[in-house]
Amino acid sequence: MNLYFIRHATAEPKADSDAQRNLTAEGKEEAKLLGKGLKKLGIKPDEILTSPLNRAVQTAEIIAQVMKMEKKPVVVPQLENGHSSSELFEVIKKYDNQSSLFLVGHMPSLAEHLAEFLGVGRPQAFPLDKGGIGAIRSDDTLRLGTWELRFLLRQAQIRKLLKAA
Repeated sequence: MNLYFIRHATAEPKADSDAQRNLTAEGKEEAKLLGKGLKKLGIKPDEILTSPLNRAVQTAEIIAQVMKMEKKPVVVPQLENGHSSSELFEVIKKYDNQSSLFLVGHMPSLAEHLAEFLGVGRPQAFPLDKGGIGAIRSDDTLRLGTWELRFLLRQAQIRKLLKAA
């Protein structure tokens, strides 16, 4: 199984509540570029799981639209900050028949989840910027701490990938 941890794109700094913050025009463009970049790499998920916060849902929806996915993103509360990797892992195990999942969420929890899944003690080693992505893979029985890192891409790298012929 391949997991792609995606940090939501750039959102407005203020709203009535943190959960209601929407993507900015720049953020919408970042999400589109991420979808295009992943498509160019031949990466398409079986499902997109997203935090329920507006900016994550909007990021997931734009990526799904760019990738012409028929399935809508699935809201998963365990992708909000404050949930443990074990809680998220229980959700992921329900998708064990899928080969590829996109997980759209927030920092710092995405870095914490990456570290836990990889069995690394330093979440600071995974600095996902807005609209960035970290990919991991497991050929094994699904267990925390046994996954391997495939790649990390920042928004600037995605832009360069798309400019390449």
